Amino acid sequence: MDLLSDDPAGPSASVTIEGTDFAYSPDPALALAGEVEITFENKGQIGHELILLREGVRITSPAQYDESMALGVIPSIARDVTVRRTIELDPGTYQIVCLLPGHFEGGMEADLVVSAPTAA
Repeated sequence: MDLLSDDPAGPSASVTIEGTDFAYSPDPALALAGEVEITFENKGQIGHELILLREGVRITSPAQYDESMALGVIPSIARDVTVRRTIELDPGTYQIVCLLPGHFEGGMEADLVVSAPTAA
């Protein structure tokens, strides 16, 4: 199930993640828990995707991946394309991966660290 949505209701936090050939930036990306708007910008020369794995799930090779591990997916986008999606996230560390052939092996993985909001 893909929990990423493009509902414009308004997130409580936002994070921008750039995909390049072959990395995500920043690493780690930081966000506050709650409804988070993820902006994925492809700054590379070729297409890239963003797969957000469930909190605590880590893979070290594409062969370990199973669709049930994904919390959300932004399918491959062309260079210079930006996509925004919103997702509800609890505090924790989430691995972000690109599993297009050769991309993960080239280093295209990062962490999204989600922290609990502090009391005002």
